[in-house]
Amino acid sequence: GVDIKLHRPAETPEFAMTYDEPWENLRSFGYNSVVDNGTHILLYYFVFTAFPWPNGPHGKNHDELNKEQWYTCLATSSDGGKTFVKPRLGVIEINGTTDKNCVWPPGGWNATHHETGTVFIDTKPGVPPSQRYKMIATNPGSASSPDGIHWSPDGGLWAGSDTQQVAWWDKQLRQYVGYRRQWWETKQAKLWRANNHFCMPTGESNGVA
Repeated sequence: GVDIKLHRPAETPEFAMTYDEPWENLRSFGYNSVVDNGTHILLYYFVFTAFPWPNGPHGKNHDELNKEQWYTCLATSSDGGKTFVKPRLGVIEINGTTDKNCVWPPGGWNATHHETGTVFIDTKPGVPPSQRYKMIATNPGSASSPDGIHWSPDGGLWAGSDTQQVAWWDKQLRQYVGYRRQWWETKQAKLWRANNHFCMPTGESNGVA
């Protein structure tokens, strides 16, 4: 026989990660992804920041909220997820410097509002190395990356979802499968499958849409 056993988590005295950077000043949200790339655990997390950096104890006031921007940031772990560091990636400029761990959106303060979706390693056979990592999000819709740091938008149709979007390559179905929640007459979950390409709303298209 086979038993399923839930192991008790081991509590540690230290935090795995703290939100203590200026660009994490407003709040963090729950749309996060954990990716094991074989050498490191990658944590993609969603932060709200305000410019200029607020001075209040809660990190926000009315004027600063009008300048709010949302970012996807990356933290890495080399000890199996026990502790994370925030590498300075030099990718996204905020407040005049790129000395940060933000990876999206590249437009900075001029970018359209962005909500982190899901990052995953694409296991579809034949995927080019330049597209090994995939991201789905409210903006840009979908994006690809060779290293999980430098991203290029694919133009996928994921805009407007009302929750964290989840997708992956299903090796049994031989399709990309994803879940999103859209505003219709009622909120509902929507499942789509794409036969050959990443981030298509249906299996009808022959190219990335």
